[in-house]
Amino acid sequence: MKVVICGRWKHYSKVIHRPGVCYCAVLSVVRKMSETKVDVSVEQRIIIKFLTKEGCKPSEICSRLKRRYGEKTLSNVSVYKWSSAFKKGRETVENEPYERRPRTSITGENSDRVIGRTGG
Repeated sequence: MKVVICGRWKHYSKVIHRPGVCYCAVLSVVRKMSETKVDVSVEQRIIIKFLTKEGCKPSEICSRLKRRYGEKTLSNVSVYKWSSAFKKGRETVENEPYERRPRTSITGENSDRVIGRTGG
């Protein structure tokens, strides 16, 4: 083990030094996850991202996640999908925003039509 000073996070960390890998960033994320409530799927995506960048195969990542999360583990398909996305350069672990259908058909416009107050 070497003591590495990471200028980005301004602290000392005892880590196994590997070029191009900032373990300080991972430690920081883990600390923040323990301070705030992070969705279990996002937590697993962070782990997938880290292990993918470490060179772990998706099958190994799946088995490691299953040992840790049990029934709450992401599906194998999801792990492979996220691992592939991280290999291709994706950095975010959150889902991309998308247009959703309204949860209900009750809108101001629909209410006005039913009541007969169409403006127009």
